[in-house]
Amino acid sequence: RPATGDWTTAANWTNGIPNAPDAYAEFDSGAAVTLGGSATVGTLILNSASAITLNGATLHLSSTHGPAQIDVYSGSHVIGSTLAAGSDVAIYVAAGAVLTLGPLNIAAGVHVLKYGNGTLIFGGPINAGAGSVLDLDGGNAKLDADAGPDAIVNVTGHVTFITSQDIAQLTISGAGSAILLPTTDNVRVRGRSVASCGILYMTTQALVWQSSN
Repeated sequence: RPATGDWTTAANWTNGIPNAPDAYAEFDSGAAVTLGGSATVGTLILNSASAITLNGATLHLSSTHGPAQIDVYSGSHVIGSTLAAGSDVAIYVAAGAVLTLGPLNIAAGVHVLKYGNGTLIFGGPINAGAGSVLDLDGGNAKLDADAGPDAIVNVTGHVTFITSQDIAQLTISGAGSAILLPTTDNVRVRGRSVASCGILYMTTQALVWQSSN
């Protein structure tokens, strides 16, 4: 892994440049990395108390044997590059760790799962294809971008909608699950919504409504 510099420079890596479906990239110390060109990985590991930042061209997530994986074991890190989820993706954030994402493109029908007791921040923008699913399970998630009218959002953890949402479907389920709407947030659910054993915390100016459009 490169401590700093360009992802696409072979000398920055111990075992060659990770750039293929199922490729593995691990960062175990602070790093400021630029993608000089797009790259593809199946597994990305971030495990450092010092900050790791990835910026530049698009990072594609693709696995041929189960979901692509992002694992954050410690620290607070930022992926500013556009993430393109072409296959299902599982994002694990350990307790005390934080991962902030920039632009996120989710292909039609693809599931993106957040799990673990840490915090995942969707900084956005989010471009979600038809039937794509955000499964927000465990820990904390913050949506600072609209998931979009084609996205299905399932909540079984704690989620804060920092910005208003216009989504296809919203499900809140599981003991202890909750959604927080800060003061001026609105949520429009275009399809069927289900709340079971979850809590929706709303301020006096927040609004949730359902539409068949």
